[in-house]
Amino acid sequence: MGSDRVRHDCSVLGSGWTGTNPLVFPLLKTGGRTFGFWKSRIDLSLASDLNSYALGIQMFGHFLFMLNILVWVTCLSLPLQGAPNPLRVGIIINERLPSIDEEQIKDILRHARKEANQVYSLNIEYTALTTHTMAGYFEPYREIVLNKHKIFQYALNIDGASIMDLQRALLIEYGQDSLESLLPFVRSALPELGDRNFTNKIDLMGALAELQVQKLSQLKAILLEDGQPLLGGDNLHQFMLWWFYLREQEDFDVIITNQLLASAETFHPEIHGAARGGVATGFAGPSYNRYGGAALVSLFPIISSLDFFESGRGGNYSSEEVVESASAILLHELLHLLRHEKHQWSHPHCIMNPTPGFRYREWAADIRKNGPCLEWHDPSPFLQRTFAQFRVFP
Repeated sequence: MGSDRVRHDCSVLGSGWTGTNPLVFPLLKTGGRTFGFWKSRIDLSLASDLNSYALGIQMFGHFLFMLNILVWVTCLSLPLQGAPNPLRVGIIINERLPSIDEEQIKDILRHARKEANQVYSLNIEYTALTTHTMAGYFEPYREIVLNKHKIFQYALNIDGASIMDLQRALLIEYGQDSLESLLPFVRSALPELGDRNFTNKIDLMGALAELQVQKLSQLKAILLEDGQPLLGGDNLHQFMLWWFYLREQEDFDVIITNQLLASAETFHPEIHGAARGGVATGFAGPSYNRYGGAALVSLFPIISSLDFFESGRGGNYSSEEVVESASAILLHELLHLLRHEKHQWSHPHCIMNPTPGFRYREWAADIRKNGPCLEWHDPSPFLQRTFAQFRVFP
């Protein structure tokens, strides 16, 4: 179930990094300017007395020490650049749910790799591809996750009492985002809001929380062909179960599954997930590997023939549309994982502006026709900090 964990050794700096690294280069430039400042101080000190000169030398040594720390922190916060980023891929299939064959999944991987390389200058390669059943691979981790991480301290019941808790969690998550930056996405994802006027984020997050609970209640009522509920007692639909599963497993950097992720929680809620009723099509979360994280894509919302999803998508997708939609979602998550990019709610035609609702086909087609985004993307401090903590070398 895993290998010995060896902490990141920054001696690899020379083998995979380039002088154009976006964080290291400004630090070195800043160091050069600061060196000139301290040299002036030292010259002045020398002219006055030797004691001040010694103090200047000591302070310059402190500066070099801090610069060294900054460069090493940068080393820990980004994956290797220039050289290919190797990715181990796991396919995990829930045999109770609809799925697609392995060849189609390979097409998804090929499309994502080609676009990553040609459009986003992100060099990736798949070094392993293995397929597992849910029971065969996931089950050994279930008790670890449930007992160690106590996921239900974050998960909310799907009822009216959850609305206020969910509203509060959304307000905390988006405390730094303005109402104006969020509204365009929310309106495109939720046409049912119509012309409803929102003057503050409290009302907006309240409306999102209410809609999420309503849609989750609809999903909770759906029965599968075997007579079992779609959101079953096995809790495999819980986002937090998969978040901590990703954290515990050490075998994969990318996971593709047909399992539906649909839930409500107080941890890291997302407005695009809320707009879909708590449905997640993918995420990048912490994991013990060379990147400090792993990416997951759920195919269920793209391939399900249930009316809840089919009507949201605007009909069934062809095999080609499934591949194009899923590969764009995978690329979105890989940019989270490898470049630490955050969501860009107000950027049009942008791969980092999440899918509005279930309109994956239109979202992917717009990005490919009118993208890529030309606006500046700041990295996510949350992803940088989180992945740096979990990075290990095999």
